[in-house]
Amino acid sequence: PICFPVTIAGLELIRLLDHDQSSVKLSFNAQTAVFSFKDMQFVCKLIDGKYPDYKRVLPKDLPFKIEVEKDEMKQALSQIQPFLSSKEKGFNLVFMENQIEMKAQNSLNEIIKVSIPSIGAVPGVKIGFNLSYLTDFISSQKGKTFFISLKDDSAGVIFEDDLSGFYLVMPLRL
Repeated sequence: PICFPVTIAGLELIRLLDHDQSSVKLSFNAQTAVFSFKDMQFVCKLIDGKYPDYKRVLPKDLPFKIEVEKDEMKQALSQIQPFLSSKEKGFNLVFMENQIEMKAQNSLNEIIKVSIPSIGAVPGVKIGFNLSYLTDFISSQKGKTFFISLKDDSAGVIFEDDLSGFYLVMPLRL
């Protein structure tokens, strides 16, 4: 089987093909994979080497699962994004009962906080994330809600919905 890690190129390919019913021709050479469809060719550079065993990094015991509305999260992330510079991508999610607080601090020591409702409780867990990773996840979601499964601030967090599969996002130390 061929495994393509979800990268910026992979997300763009998914976006281009999302509602397209035309056939796709896939061809390879030693350096590239070429996806041909309609009047377009999408070329990806192949990585030389062995892809790591993803099963080893998937967290196994995730006792907390909360539900979040996609549009609420999208709006909150869009409020935080312009606050951070292009080099600053880290922000915190603070999980509380039926609420998630998003908090970011920029290089000028200014702080922004945005809260959104959630269904479910996680007792006081605060996790740092790369804003771009969550923005990419949200942009690929097809459903109205999604789930966040987590353990604590040291383990990977699973973001998933019933229509788009799941995404593993590793925490940042902020």
